[in-house]
Amino acid sequence: MSPEPKSHLKNIGRNKSDQSVHYYIMSNSDSIVRVIRSSNSISDEIISNYVEDYLDIITFGMWIIDLNRLSRSASIPSEIRTRLRVFLRAWSTRGDTNHSVALLTLASLEKRKNVAPIISETLKKISSV
Repeated sequence: MSPEPKSHLKNIGRNKSDQSVHYYIMSNSDSIVRVIRSSNSISDEIISNYVEDYLDIITFGMWIIDLNRLSRSASIPSEIRTRLRVFLRAWSTRGDTNHSVALLTLASLEKRKNVAPIISETLKKISSV
């Protein structure tokens, strides 16, 4: 038993995705609760590992949702939004199978002084996973 891989998160990177972090957390926490309730015959260690993996995936999804939201925010400079959209476009086609896009985007954004800390911090987290 293992949660779906992060590649199923590709859809939340799409520019048209309007999923909120709140809804995303609610729907995924329901899944965790269902698994725990129906796992009477499964060892605590296996359930614990599953929940830990699932929480990692939820966290990863929240980062992508945040970047998607920021890529559409008028408060972010247009050249930064463009870089984020490039990352998200690559993400929505490949998921997390290629971290090089996150690393390249991070490298290009680190050269700019007007990058919001949340953007650079989130990209660092994504590229380190």
